[in-house]
Amino acid sequence: MNILWDFRLFSFGYRGRGVGAYALSMAKAIREAGCEARIIIWGEKSSLPEDIRAWPVQWIDYVPRSWKSDLFIIPFIIIKYHIDIFHYWIALGPLFRMGMGLFHSCKTCVTVHDIGVEYWDEVFHCVAVRKTWYWKIQKMLLPRVDSIVCNSSSTRADVEKLYKKGIKRKIHVLYPPVDYPDAVSAKKRDARFLLLDGKENKNTKAIIEGAQQFRQKHPHYSLVLLGGSDIDNCNLEGVTFEGMERYRELLAESAGLLFCSLHEGLGLPPLEAMARHCPLVLSDIPCLRETCAEAGCFVDPRDMESIVRGMEDCALNNDEWVERSAQGALRYERMSRNAGKQWIEIYKGLA
Repeated sequence: MNILWDFRLFSFGYRGRGVGAYALSMAKAIREAGCEARIIIWGEKSSLPEDIRAWPVQWIDYVPRSWKSDLFIIPFIIIKYHIDIFHYWIALGPLFRMGMGLFHSCKTCVTVHDIGVEYWDEVFHCVAVRKTWYWKIQKMLLPRVDSIVCNSSSTRADVEKLYKKGIKRKIHVLYPPVDYPDAVSAKKRDARFLLLDGKENKNTKAIIEGAQQFRQKHPHYSLVLLGGSDIDNCNLEGVTFEGMERYRELLAESAGLLFCSLHEGLGLPPLEAMARHCPLVLSDIPCLRETCAEAGCFVDPRDMESIVRGMEDCALNNDEWVERSAQGALRYERMSRNAGKQWIEIYKGLA
């Protein structure tokens, strides 16, 4: 059986975070579960981590084109390489240069990470994409695929809402495994909150303002903003900026992670934080309730006072939230431990 993995997403910035982290985690889980099929990867080999590049798979070099040309190139690739299953690792994404083929002579499965373009009205880019022919055609193609894998039940609900009927039987929910350290230090955590920078749906500016208000009562706490920020707040007292190099180390040492997005399909950072027993201040949105449950201190991301109260609860009861995060990690590990085997069963069902 020949399975073609569409890894074009790594050519467009989805590498270490978000969709890219999900795809790499799941791909490794499939291989570790003993997938016997012949894997062929369509993508730029140089854009992938070194350990992936060393896999004994066949590569089809990807040259970026328009999504319109790919409508016809993809069917040609399927025929040329005798593909039995085409696995799109991202479907319904907001990237004009990457889409599904117009027709397939093989079985097809796709991964849907969110339906943000359709529902996230506060994200300008999503609203703009929604009006394009690209989005209209991709939406039309999705019901034609044979299997749809969502990263959460929340995303599944959005897909079912979008198509209303005739698609439920095709949908599966698979949670990505996360990296668990061998041991987590029991030392007292530093008076520091972490925040990952991101697009409009990440609510970064509002969270920083909440953190500044929190520091008026708790000036010994600091905030570290991780990632390439374009926010003009370099002069804010108590706020420092870092890349992602020390991300996991800081999760294991800090008083909490602030993850107060307006919208998410899954939300990987809270899962990575729980693996290191890092306390969580989280948006009260469906996908985070689903994966984190009692592990998180939930707040209203649109209410500044709610964010501040969540930070205070996390700071004043830090040991309790460390323990809750540790218990949340055990719960999520049970949810995700068989992801690779589940993917293989989906492949076998399609074959």
